[in-house]
This record gives sequence, C-alpha cells and structure tokens, in this order.
Amino acid sequence: MTARGTLSAARPRAVLLALAWVLSSAAPGAGERSRMPECPETPNCVSSGSRADGHYIRPLAFEGDPDGAWQRLKRALALEPGLAVVEENAAERLLRAEATSRVFRFVDDVELRLFPDAKVIELRSSARGGYWDFGVNRRRMERLRQRFESFGEQR
Repeated sequence: MTARGTLSAARPRAVLLALAWVLSSAAPGAGERSRMPECPETPNCVSSGSRADGHYIRPLAFEGDPDGAWQRLKRALALEPGLAVVEENAAERLLRAEATSRVFRFVDDVELRLFPDAKVIELRSSARGGYWDFGVNRRRMERLRQRFESFGEQR
C-alpha cells in the first residue's frame, strides 16, 4: 500500500475520533465543556463526567447568580478537613485542590468547574495512587454538596 493509500485509510478513523471528542465535550453554553474527565477503571474516583454508574456523581446545581455560587463553593471547600486549594482560575471558573488524609497522608485530587449558563458545578475527586479508596472521594463530594446546599442562595 502506498503512503497515500495509508493516509486515506487512516482518515476516516481520525474523523471519527475528532467527532467523538466534539460530541463528548458538547457545551451547555457557548464554548463551555459540559463534563469533567472520565475516571480510570479503578474504584478510587468519582466524576460528574463519568459514564460509568460506579464513578458517576451528580454535579452541583444552583440558581441565581454564578458569582454567588462560586463564593458558596469556596466557603464549602474551606470547611473540608485536609483540603487545600492549589489553583483557582476565576476567569475559567475552575478550582483545583488537594485532599490529604490524616493518618497515611494519601493525596486525592479535586477539580471543580462552574458553568454559568448550565447553572451547574461539575466535579471530580480522584485518588492519586492505590486501587480502592473505600468510598472516601464520594463521601467528600457529598459532604461538599451538603455544605454548598446548606449555605443557600446568597442574596
């Protein structure tokens, strides 16, 4: 097969991969990604972008002002023991944090992104290492949800 034949044979696959990427990152609002990255197959991660039942967690929903929701999110994060924000990009409405366990000092990565048009905050929490997290990441995100909701809408 010639180089030209190889290229044309590979082209449909490349087009399909590009189409799959575009569809998987369909935006709730103009130019915004609607999902967080998928989790690995290991049971130590939750993500609102996961398609697997065991890894999926609902995003945080809010009404009203996105800036108020952003402040509520930061307040809720500040109350989580062992969690430290390591990056905040207010323009992209993205927060990255590290959660360190008390005893063994395991580190989990937490990522949250607010989408103002969709009125949701997508979330992901994943262990950096190991295989199983005994549900720690899911419980952390559910505690965050409870705090976020308990603060109510800022008026």
